[in-house]
Amino acid sequence: MRWSRIALLICLTSTCQSAERASSSTTSLPVTTRDFAFETLDSVPAGRVRMVMTNAGPSYHHVQLIRWDRDLTWQQVVDSLPEDGAILPWMIPVGGIEGPDDYSLSVTVDLDLDAGVYLFICRIWAPDKRAHSAYGMVRPLYVVGSGVPPPPRAANEVPIDLNEYAFTAPDTLRAGTHALRVENRGREEHHIAVARLAPGKSAADAMREQAPNEPPAFVVVGGTASIGPGLHNTLHVSLAPGPYLLICFVLDRARVGKRHYELGMIRSLTVTN
Repeated sequence: MRWSRIALLICLTSTCQSAERASSSTTSLPVTTRDFAFETLDSVPAGRVRMVMTNAGPSYHHVQLIRWDRDLTWQQVVDSLPEDGAILPWMIPVGGIEGPDDYSLSVTVDLDLDAGVYLFICRIWAPDKRAHSAYGMVRPLYVVGSGVPPPPRAANEVPIDLNEYAFTAPDTLRAGTHALRVENRGREEHHIAVARLAPGKSAADAMREQAPNEPPAFVVVGGTASIGPGLHNTLHVSLAPGPYLLICFVLDRARVGKRHYELGMIRSLTVTN
């Protein structure tokens, strides 16, 4: 099973790449992931950032952004990262992107970023249970300037709340493209993966361990990376009709290695015509 990840970027020199504006108040931030690196901009202006992730493989990756509440350089933070991808108490996951299982697809997430230094990291495990960040998949992101106030919430945003250990979300959505405002109202880090169930499969099938060579019970179409308490991301996702699951794969180390979906953080969603 997969689980959440983190990323950071910053640049204080005139040689940094500049970001293009997706709108008057939103900055476009394309990110390509590959073994084992992020290809993206060095800096963006503070405010609303629209991150678009494409995975060039060959392994599964995600984009996790973190910041921190200590007077440390980004390299000192990198040197502090546990090899298993855990978040230390002074590291703040601000979200990012859970990639799709189909690498040909991209995923879009909006984040509101204050000025400062952030870090991109990938917390996905390699076969040896070391996070991809331990293989060098880290990169700083510099968020500069006072920024433009983020645009107001769109009237058609779908609210989804994260808590211990449940999603508060609609039971059904119409087929089409939706903006899911994902807000962490809990005390721990959480994320959301939107997964379409395979024909004939159920949530119970998704919960159990898959046998070798058994077809997967679901396919993740996108999601957010880990989001800290009180923070939010907006996930843009296109949904075809069918049965889906909302899943949190975050590992809760205080409960003998159980992931949040094993503690109840999994919910059915039906997408209708």
